[in-house]
This record gives sequence, C-alpha cells and structure tokens, in this order.
Amino acid sequence: MIKKVPTTQPVNQPNLIFWAVIEHHRWWFADDGVHLQSIAQNGLNGQNLRNIAKSYFVSRGIYGGRESELAEHINNQSTEWPENLLERCQFCANLATYAEEEGWTRGQQASAMSKLMWFLKPTKWTMFDQFAANGAEVPRNANPLLRMQNFFTAIHNRGFTHAAGEIQAVIDEREQICLFGERVIDKFLMLRGFDENRRTTTINYCQYYLNILPEAQKNSLIDLAGAIQASCADGLLRLPANI
Repeated sequence: MIKKVPTTQPVNQPNLIFWAVIEHHRWWFADDGVHLQSIAQNGLNGQNLRNIAKSYFVSRGIYGGRESELAEHINNQSTEWPENLLERCQFCANLATYAEEEGWTRGQQASAMSKLMWFLKPTKWTMFDQFAANGAEVPRNANPLLRMQNFFTAIHNRGFTHAAGEIQAVIDEREQICLFGERVIDKFLMLRGFDENRRTTTINYCQYYLNILPEAQKNSLIDLAGAIQASCADGLLRLPANI
C-alpha cells in the first residue's frame, strides 16, 4: 500500500516556470530519457519511432507498417538539419508534406515531425503542438503547417534560443541529470496552453512526483526549479508565469 505523504511546499509562490521544471524531470524518467537512450543505442527506427509517437499522442497519424520507411527518410534528411530555428520549422514542414505524399501519414503531421526531430536533434529546438501554441498565444488555425510556422515565428521573436540557453546555464551549474532548457520552455508553454482543469491536474501530478522522490533528489530538484524560477523573474519569453 502506498503511504500518503504530506504536501511539499517547495517555494513560497511556485509559478508555472517552477512546475515546468518538475514536469520536464518527470517526463525525463517516464519517457524522454528512455526514448533518447533507445535512439543512442539503435538509431531512429520503426519501433522507437512508433513508441515516441504513442508517448506524444501522435501515433494515430502514422500508418501502421510504414514506420520504418518514415524513420529511414527522417534519418537521411536529418544530416541537413539547419541551424536557424525558423529554417528548422520549414524542415519539419517539408518532412510532414513528404510523409503525407508518400502515404506514410494521415495528413500533414506537423506536430509529429517536430517531436521526432527533437529526439534526433534536441538542442536549440522544441516541439510544436496545439497546447504549446496556445501557451505562446498563437491564434488557432485549421492548417497545422501554418500554425506551426506561426508558433516558431512567435517564440523566435520572443527570444526562445537565448532564454533556453540561460535556463540551461542554471541547470548545468547544479550538475543535474540531462535536462534541457528547451524542454523547460516547452513544458511552460504547455502548462499555459492547458485549460484550468488540465493545468491543475498536471501540477498535482508534479506534486505527487516530488513526494515519491528520495529526499535528497527531491530537495535538489526543488532547488533547481526555484533557481530557474528566480532567474526568470520577469516571466519567460515575455509571457506571464502566473495565470
């Protein structure tokens, strides 16, 4: 039987930046770290592509039996991965268009391509989906490629790369496990983009996660989250962290 533990009070007023760090850490152990290890050991292949797609709720858009072809194409194209954030967005748009044309995906799976590319090229890149776009205050659009382009333009103009680097510096100072400043921003945008019920549920699960960690690890993570929150005192990407 799992013992009920008291609620942890990590900082006086934890905001969405604080909880984004916890959520990134939680997902690292649940999914992201494992997927990255799989790719490090085996490269991107049909099996781990499908596993990533399931973890990120984009599996239905990829036709069964076509995963290996899609993975091979992404691997081949990834050698041409651009340096610029907006060019990377266009790269993913091209992947989505080609995958639909080849009959590998149902429609243009912009979100899926951005997520798969993060696992191949995680630095200076982040994932696109509707919740993150909501959090970045990007207007809704029925065209997924256009909304993805608007999303990356918005976060580029808000200083995504610089902000991710500043967060990464705080992480690296504390010698934490392999966390990414880019994904702290991703989780922050997701939390902003959720409706109130989903946001509250996610924060509650972050709290439960803290409560099951060994004491030293919990305290270290709370210290890191507090330090990142303090370093972003004026919000993140010029977006308020208290909503």
